[in-house]
Amino acid sequence: MSPLTRYLSRLLGVFLLVTAVSEWTQPRLLTVVAPAMVDQPALSWVSGMLTFVAGLAIVLGHNVWSDPAAVVVSFLGWRMTIKGAALLLVPAAGWTALLGADASTAATDQELRAVARRSQSPSRVVHHFATGSRSLRS
Repeated sequence: MSPLTRYLSRLLGVFLLVTAVSEWTQPRLLTVVAPAMVDQPALSWVSGMLTFVAGLAIVLGHNVWSDPAAVVVSFLGWRMTIKGAALLLVPAAGWTALLGADASTAATDQELRAVARRSQSPSRVVHHFATGSRSLRS
């Protein structure tokens, strides 16, 4: 295994581990981020730019397919490059159509389940449906 493969494996491993732990410790964060990516195209563009440049750096510096560790690093680099390019090139309306549902609806459903689990007032949930409000926090 080359030193570059070892370095990138460690870098990607720590990044993916911290990302997974943050999703585990802040489960509601994704219900806020997912709709924001669709509702605010600038956020999607910045995310695409960062993902694209990180993936492109890996692909240009490490496009090696010789051993299993190198294949994983190269695959992740290509995956990041393609995802970043897609975030840059596909408009928010395209993501909504591609995913088959509005991300904000999915977040609202998650909020409703959370309220039901906390046994809060059922009338509040009914009010949420009746008004079509985006948040149950009011």
